[in-house]
Amino acid sequence: MDKRITDFMTRLRQTSDFDQALTVATQGLENLGASTVVWWFGDPDNNNIWSTCPPSWFPYYFDQGYWLYDPLVRHCQSGVRPLVYGTEPAFTGQLHPRARQAFHETTEFGMHSGIQVPVRLGSGVASGGVNVGSHYSAPDLVRKFGEERLPVTHIMALLAHDHLAGLLGGTRVETEATLSPRQKEVLLWLAKGLNIEQIAERLGLTRITADIHIAKAREKLNAATREQALAIALRRGLITP
Repeated sequence: MDKRITDFMTRLRQTSDFDQALTVATQGLENLGASTVVWWFGDPDNNNIWSTCPPSWFPYYFDQGYWLYDPLVRHCQSGVRPLVYGTEPAFTGQLHPRARQAFHETTEFGMHSGIQVPVRLGSGVASGGVNVGSHYSAPDLVRKFGEERLPVTHIMALLAHDHLAGLLGGTRVETEATLSPRQKEVLLWLAKGLNIEQIAERLGLTRITADIHIAKAREKLNAATREQALAIALRRGLITP
């Protein structure tokens, strides 16, 4: 597993209160290149939001009703994969005027692009999201993060959100889960960066069988994606990289 993830996980595990964990989590994403970080838990209008944006931004954002038109909010309500976005016309041109205005105003405090990570339960219910904002343009962000840093950012965001939600309380129901040896093995190879085809080949399985093991692990951990299943299994100590 990428050393940045294991080091980050170790620092998170050493935190026992929300504020301390929030600082560690935010700094971890900033070390990857984030210029702003936004965490929210539950529905976007419940004000369970913490961010490094200017303190006046979110009260203003909600007062203006921007969240009703924000495509990043909709993505967290319906998507499962990270969304790379920008404030350039190529991204905002087809948006509602209120959404375009919101994106324009975020550039005033240096937020020109970002990665929106939705967090969902295995049942499909949205449980929040993480926004990793950047002062780069969207094309530059893609070049800077690329194939190597984006998966690390995704896993770290999910790890931290899951840890913070537990400290915040009331935003998740955690059930007992026992993973089979094969389910643990598949997740461990996923943690090492292998894709499902490579995992199947490494373990002498068909792709369908490897997919079934991932799906069973997701079901047991109430995770919407394989990356979220990995993050939950790591946080709970069900697997050790």
